[in-house]
Amino acid sequence: MVGFQKKAKIQAACQELTNADPGTKQYIGGYQRALSKVVRDLTEEEWDEYAAKAIEWTNRSLPVEVQRK
Repeated sequence: MVGFQKKAKIQAACQELTNADPGTKQYIGGYQRALSKVVRDLTEEEWDEYAAKAIEWTNRSLPVEVQRK
């Protein structure tokens, strides 16, 4: 969920952490750390929003744009 909604922010954090270009082994190796950093930096309101979306997506199908990815 956060990975989809905050994709650009995660990519920027990953490039900053790894100093590598997307698709490289070093970049891919740092992706989880970047995702974790973005998740840790979520505000309480964002946490609540993503938790509600996760429940919604669990109870019904994913939005079309997410399914396409």
